Amino acid sequence: MPGSMVMIDGVKDGCPCAEGPHCSAQVWVATYKDGKNTGLMLSKIDDQWTLGYVQAWWLEFEAIREEQRLLARTPRPRPEAIQEALDEATALLRLLWEEFPSCEEDELQARDKGS
Repeated sequence: MPGSMVMIDGVKDGCPCAEGPHCSAQVWVATYKDGKNTGLMLSKIDDQWTLGYVQAWWLEFEAIREEQRLLARTPRPRPEAIQEALDEATALLRLLWEEFPSCEEDELQARDKGS
């Protein structure tokens, strides 16, 4: 059985403003196991390495999107429960897009003036 490999990129000081004012650094961490790569961006928030807001958003998005893909594979006509679950997943994705972590207008203007 092949082992897994962990790769850690260099730590980058600073964070995009969408990660919030308490984020001081980020690092990309990836694993390779059984022929599959998996990567995450970790953020240092309040001096602790954790999933940042943007990475957590993407993980939630991908989980719902995968559920939607699986449900959509059900041949038509779909059972009512499957169609309802598919419709719910689609609605959740729409709502999630509205919650994508972003910078407040004031933060964007301050950052642009500082450049």
